[in-house]
Amino acid sequence: MKYDLTKEKPPHPLMKAFQSEFLDARCKEYREIIKDDPCSDLCYRLLHEWSGYCEPYGFEILGILAERLISACDNGHTDEAFQISSEINSYLNSKRDQIYNKS
Repeated sequence: MKYDLTKEKPPHPLMKAFQSEFLDARCKEYREIIKDDPCSDLCYRLLHEWSGYCEPYGFEILGILAERLISACDNGHTDEAFQISSEINSYLNSKRDQIYNKS
């Protein structure tokens, strides 16, 4: 699944220069999430952080996906949690294309 990133809020001007570093850090954290149960305490902590600070860096959708994943875990919807985890991977790939393949 590719995301239409044109509908996402742009990064705050002061944060734009840090988008690639932000992406790389989130990709590393995502690898931790998929190594573990997406509803584990570690994953919950990471997702809670994502839901709070992604938007200023231009990663609004990632924050929304994190909130959805937290909600799925809180409600015991394990299958949905794994599906959202897969959506996060697709989003990060789309974001990587946007950031590193600028024309």
